[in-house]
Amino acid sequence: IVVTDQNLKDEIARATPAGINKHPWMSSANLILVLCSAKSGVQKIAQFLGKNYALVDMGIVGEHIVLTAAELGLGTCWVGWFNKTKTKRLLGIPAAWEVVCIIPVGYPKGKGINLEEMVGKYQNDGTAQHQGELGIGGVAAKERRPISEIVYFNKMEKMKNGVP
Repeated sequence: IVVTDQNLKDEIARATPAGINKHPWMSSANLILVLCSAKSGVQKIAQFLGKNYALVDMGIVGEHIVLTAAELGLGTCWVGWFNKTKTKRLLGIPAAWEVVCIIPVGYPKGKGINLEEMVGKYQNDGTAQHQGELGIGGVAAKERRPISEIVYFNKMEKMKNGVP
């Protein structure tokens, strides 16, 4: 979830566990990314066997985000110390989903950001095919979802089938 609404950013900054007042610096970020995970059937079975691949996968996603942001001259901070229940409520995240981390993103003080330009580079009209690369034996990976189905702005909204 890409959070740009200042009131939501302020609330997320205050959504801290007991013992911490708040993360005041988080409110001044240009945007806050909230990375969430919904486990697939295979991931649920793996977790039953002691492996939480959903968290590993989201860790990989988060690290790619942080590295790409650094390449673009942006500053980030991986935040794992926050009140997950309050964050889920604020952003309308379904109970079955897990909030993995929060990543505030912004330019160092004194530099500007054009969010629409940055996001526009990665959006499409939803009509493009998103077939994965060919793998072993020339078999393509599963068709990929368009970014419009996996990125939400400020709050999760119900999709056409009623599930985010």
